[in-house]
Amino acid sequence: MNDKFKKILITLISLTLFACNGGGGGSSSGGDTPSPTPSPSPSPTPLVVQPLTITQNVIPNLNKIGGHQMWYMIVNNPNSFAVNVLSSTDSVDKTNTNFRYDNANAVLPVNPTQYAMKYNNEVGNYPDCLTLFSQGTSNSLAAGQSCVFKLDAQWDINTTGKTNFNFKMAYKFEYSGTQYIESIGCVAKPSWDIACLNDNQNLSFNLINESHLANDLYGAHIGNGTNYGGNIISMDGSTFWDTTTTKDVVSSYSVNYNSSNNTYVKTLTNTYNGTQSGGYSAVSTNGFNYYDGNYNQYGIMPLVPSDLYVWIYGMDGNIYGSSFAYGNDQIFYELNQTNNSLIQIIPVSNQFSKGVAVNGNLWTQDKTTGEQYCYNKQNLYSKTTIDLKGLSLYNVQAPTVNPNGYYQLFTNSTDYYNLYNNSQNVVINYLVDVQNCNINKLNYLTGTLNGSVASSGDFNTQYGIFGGNLSGGYIESFNQFSNGLNGGN
Repeated sequence: MNDKFKKILITLISLTLFACNGGGGGSSSGGDTPSPTPSPSPSPTPLVVQPLTITQNVIPNLNKIGGHQMWYMIVNNPNSFAVNVLSSTDSVDKTNTNFRYDNANAVLPVNPTQYAMKYNNEVGNYPDCLTLFSQGTSNSLAAGQSCVFKLDAQWDINTTGKTNFNFKMAYKFEYSGTQYIESIGCVAKPSWDIACLNDNQNLSFNLINESHLANDLYGAHIGNGTNYGGNIISMDGSTFWDTTTTKDVVSSYSVNYNSSNNTYVKTLTNTYNGTQSGGYSAVSTNGFNYYDGNYNQYGIMPLVPSDLYVWIYGMDGNIYGSSFAYGNDQIFYELNQTNNSLIQIIPVSNQFSKGVAVNGNLWTQDKTTGEQYCYNKQNLYSKTTIDLKGLSLYNVQAPTVNPNGYYQLFTNSTDYYNLYNNSQNVVINYLVDVQNCNINKLNYLTGTLNGSVASSGDFNTQYGIFGGNLSGGYIESFNQFSNGLNGGN
């Protein structure tokens, strides 16, 4: 075989191998195989929008009359996106669109979210919901973030027969063009891009129930200067003085109170004529003696000047008085209840008596300016102006008094807000600590009735009458009244 033929044979063999193994691919059998088909991408899982998680650090217990309890509402965003809980500011009814106490709660006797305060990290390092959810802000609750409302739940009269109440918060937020609403009565409207969130709330509070009426025993423990002195109950609870039924007639009743079943028996013991001058009246601790102006129950007291208009019950058990006249000639007196003579303490200028502490310190009020003064007995009755700590006097009426001390109505315009971060004025019965010459803003009694502050601070060593008017109110034993501190026990 020559060289030329060998070259031709090698070329043919090479071409055959190329045809079997090269180029367009194939198999050992020579058939065509299609390219692999790629797997389809998985469909995205629809995002489930979650309602906010709203919890409370404690269940407010308003189980004492006049009590209050601080509590904290924690709001958490469990979603993977930020939530701006704020509706458009051009809404006609902003209270129906922002984070709020649900309207369906209106039948409850107390709104435990009515009085919000600035949060200062009392239960953890969280932002203040009051700021995040306020009108006009663009702050939002980030994914997984929590904020806190600081709230002061305040007692009010409850006659529903229940002591435990559930309530809800309402709100809405927008995500991906849809408005998500949490509210009792929410109606989903898909065509309007409105969806309702699931109810996941379990908020509640406790409130003492009132059922024992005292229709013929309504009275204060210091006369208020109206209705000829005002009905008065002695500090030991044994005696009721009726000064309002008939002008210039005072009737004395014994009161036998049964604390085990919260009932009483009132019995007329005597009636006295011509014994009222229409001033601020007072009675002795045991109720035996009644004082109004220069009268006691037996008539005019010759040793008492006719302009002595204001009597008050001292926390030391004595009776003190002063003139209500204007000028520089008023005298602060202690009354000798044995012979109805006066013991001069100090002269005062344009002031009238408000209270006397156990240590003998005197509390007075300026008739013109309303300023409150304290005279320190241990320092020769040196005069100091009582720091009202931002409070303003609500009215000039006499304070309420109970075994814990004197409580005066003041308006607080600096510490309370609604849930939209708007400041609000709240009228509260604060303890005037005459013994230390200051206002104790941590000790106060609460409650309203038809827009007026109820006399929740007016009780004696046996019982208290509250939440009514001259025709009567409710009665509870002494141990059912708040001591004024947080929690009220």
